[in-house]
Order: sequence, then structure tokens, then C-alpha cells
Amino acid sequence: MADGTRLKGLDDGFKALQESHKQLQNSHSELRSDLNLISSSLEDQKKVLNKVLVQLSQSLPKQSKSSGIRAILDHRTIMRGTHSVDQLLVHWNGLSPAEATWEDKSILSRSFPGFHLEDKVGVKGEGNVVTQEQQPNSLLRRSERERKPPARLLD
Repeated sequence: MADGTRLKGLDDGFKALQESHKQLQNSHSELRSDLNLISSSLEDQKKVLNKVLVQLSQSLPKQSKSSGIRAILDHRTIMRGTHSVDQLLVHWNGLSPAEATWEDKSILSRSFPGFHLEDKVGVKGEGNVVTQEQQPNSLLRRSERERKPPARLLD
């Protein structure tokens, strides 16, 4: 008789587990459908925002960036993912300094190849190192101090 009650208890527990499993499956499928709905909603919102951005960019006055750079006000380095990106705060001609924008330095150098920062003029060398062939008119500067042989050779 004890075996019968024990089997009945196990059977009831098994049925409860099966019911819980069905509820979890239903919850899982509901969550998946909710996730798909949210994903498609986000895609729709992204499309709408892109259309708004296009309309805004077309309605902006053409003088803003096309008239050129007036001054570089500041610089910073930000992280995009794992890459560091140099940015410049650009004061545009025809706009107030309060309307200055942060622009990627690489994009500015491509968009305005004739514009150079006074202390960052591009040279054909890497960084600040310039070889003799890149500056043929430069003079080597030598020390005017008298050269002496090493003391260990003076015997």
C-alpha cells in the first residue's frame, strides 16, 4: 500500500512538472513573438528616423559647412567600439562659435585637403620624423664642442 501512495505521489509530481513545462513553452513562444514584434517596430522606427534625417539635412541652410572652416576650437579623442577616433571642434564660416560641431579628423582631412592645422601640416614622412630626402635643403646641425677621443684609448 505504501508503494501505491508513493507511485501516486510520483505520478502527481510528474503531471505537475509536465504542466509547468507546457506553461514555460507557452511563455517562451509568447516572449519570442513579443521580441519579433519589438524588432519589427524598431526597424520601422529606424526607417522613419532616417527619413526625418534626410528631410532635415535637405532643409538645413547650405551655407553651414559648404562655406568652409573658420577655425578649429578644440580637439578630443573618443572611443568607437575598440578604436580611438580623433575629433576636432570646428567653427564653420557663417556660423557662430556656439554652432561649432565635432567632426572626425580623418573625414575633415578628406573633405578639406587644402586645410592644415598650423602645427600639424602633413609631411611626406611618418608623424614628426622627416628623412633627409624629404627635406633636401635642410642643414645638419652639429655640435661645436671639441671632439675628444675616449679616455680608455689615451694611454
